[in-house]
Amino acid sequence: MPIIDRSPSGPLITVTGLSGHGFKFAPVFGELAAELTMGETPELWSRRFSIAGHLDAA
Repeated sequence: MPIIDRSPSGPLITVTGLSGHGFKFAPVFGELAAELTMGETPELWSRRFSIAGHLDAA
């Protein structure tokens, strides 16, 4: 599962975990990252993509 999330401590957007089959989703992940950069909450974004969501699953 990729991470696409806004840093809670600053203006950093993290997009990672796109190796292998993830490359086919790069255009959508780019759109999500752009919307996060503009301060929006993307419609397709899910807590599963967040850093906190990954920590909860661990």
